[in-house]
Amino acid sequence: MNETDNVKAEVVKVVANLKSDLIVESTDLPLFATEGNQLKVGWATKNQGKAVSPPTKLTIYLSKVPKITNESIKILDFDSRSVRIGERIIDEAILTIPNDNEVDGGVIGERYLVFETDSNFMEKESNEYNNVDFKRIKIGSACDLVSTDVEALARIDYYAPHAKGVLYDVHFKVKNQGRNTTEKPTMVSCYLSKDTNLDRDDRLIYLNTNVPVLDNGDAFEVNFSNRWVGQAPDGPDGPSLEETLRELLNYHVIVVVDPEDIISESDEDNNITVKDMELSTERIKGFEKKATTVVYPVPVKDVLNIVVTDHTEITIYSVATGSIVLNKTFTQSGKYEVNVASLKRGNYILDDHKGKKINMIKR
Repeated sequence: MNETDNVKAEVVKVVANLKSDLIVESTDLPLFATEGNQLKVGWATKNQGKAVSPPTKLTIYLSKVPKITNESIKILDFDSRSVRIGERIIDEAILTIPNDNEVDGGVIGERYLVFETDSNFMEKESNEYNNVDFKRIKIGSACDLVSTDVEALARIDYYAPHAKGVLYDVHFKVKNQGRNTTEKPTMVSCYLSKDTNLDRDDRLIYLNTNVPVLDNGDAFEVNFSNRWVGQAPDGPDGPSLEETLRELLNYHVIVVVDPEDIISESDEDNNITVKDMELSTERIKGFEKKATTVVYPVPVKDVLNIVVTDHTEITIYSVATGSIVLNKTFTQSGKYEVNVASLKRGNYILDDHKGKKINMIKR
């Protein structure tokens, strides 16, 4: 027998259980951010393992310490693509820093943005403890500009020594209701509009390109007057002025603070204020003497403003049927609001029983 041929040797290839290993290799972001504002950040993800990683998720947290804790705030989830062996990919995103009052303990001060790759644990990696990187950032308080105390008053008055016309006075304040200074001057503009939307058809009536720097709680006051129309052909107290005044009362004043977005604010959606034009009864000269009734807005939808100068009975007739649809008596001068929401759409006539009949449209 041959005892030397019992063993045979062959080459066998042994393959290890290869895994990927994702890390956040670098981050790129500003050193300073403002509460409530957007921030552009960038980062690089590298696969330093021995296998291709599938698509995963990267999550960014805002934290008081350079790690993820129960108090860390998730502010962005980002879908990352597959990363080949040894590949380094660069991504960027825009995130929003929360407002200080929206978070327990606030966000203002020294904070950390913590980046965690494979945050949804889609990949079993060779090292599961190197997926986090962080960058220190300082978050400051933001300013917030608004317009307050807006008034728009129409009147008949003298705009020259012997010339009467329809004028309007506008008053408002530009206020910084945020916690931080505006740091540089800004702008404010004001428009006359037939509706409550700002568009290219609206008339610019005021522009200030040098609203001063405002600290927290400070306000910049604006007062101006403009002439809507001069003396009517049939006299300073004639009906043309009254009709023109009534037309003006259908307009709205729109105040726009920081229209060019010069200032970075915690709330960029509260810079526009709309105010109805109202009648300035205390400043009309010679208007009350005629006991003239003023009605606005026309057309009207739900609420009709009626201004009377003494005891006045108001009757509204339907043009279509000739029937009385509303009758009210006002015992003294003043402005009254009358609900006409129940009236059908159409044309009406308002009679003040003092010789004044006003065409009225219900929409």
